[in-house]
Amino acid sequence: MADQLANLLNLILPDEKILSDLWETVDDGNNKVELNDTWIEIPNKTQIDIVTKAYFLESFPNIGFGVYKVLLALGGFNQGLHGFHSAGICFSTMIYDRKSDLITLDFHKDFR
Repeated sequence: MADQLANLLNLILPDEKILSDLWETVDDGNNKVELNDTWIEIPNKTQIDIVTKAYFLESFPNIGFGVYKVLLALGGFNQGLHGFHSAGICFSTMIYDRKSDLITLDFHKDFR
């Protein structure tokens, strides 16, 4: 059953779409994003690892903000001991609506 759900999630939010949505946001001419009130550069050929894709089933209408969440590691994912994971540059959390349209994108240093 889990494999079927994973396959369905990958059909709804293919990796190519996620990466395209990310670069559409980042590629504004200077490849800079805001991270904790500081602007950092994301080089064009940066390794980007998709760490997590998730679907949230809300029990009540209109209580959630989006139904899909994707966690990316820009600069590659470094799996640390005891859950202390890091990204080469930073992490990005992307939230999608029911139609798989990107709602919001956040850049952050910590794994969350």
